[in-house]
Amino acid sequence: MYIIEKRISNLTIADIKEKDTYLFEKTINQKDIDSFINTSYDISPLHVDDKFAQKRGFKGRVVHGIYLCTLISKIVGVNFPGENALIQSVNVKFISPVYIGETIRIKTTVEQISHAVATIVLGIIMTNIHDLKIVLKAKVQVGFTNV
Repeated sequence: MYIIEKRISNLTIADIKEKDTYLFEKTINQKDIDSFINTSYDISPLHVDDKFAQKRGFKGRVVHGIYLCTLISKIVGVNFPGENALIQSVNVKFISPVYIGETIRIKTTVEQISHAVATIVLGIIMTNIHDLKIVLKAKVQVGFTNV
């Protein structure tokens, strides 16, 4: 397991083994989502209006699913593997809504390694630590730039 803090990791494919795991937690706050809205321009009422979202059966404003995907990008490009990696593809399934103020635990596990083409496949599971519900599952193919 790799725990890398406050610096960009520089793991290579040679450093990584199948079943290696990286854990990360993020509490999603109002500022995070407002910043994402200013970047994405996604002002759907489900994401910006508590009352609208509640009328549709949610507890409040729903965090953008694509915002959760930015956490995948952060993990791959900064933490695990880091600066030598580039996401090639992402297959995501959104399972349960996430709300502002909730903390998400992201578990990233190496599922496959292909040294011949310098790629790995990561399995990612995001869990809401407040109710232990899985909120997202993803498969991410990552290529290495330092081959």
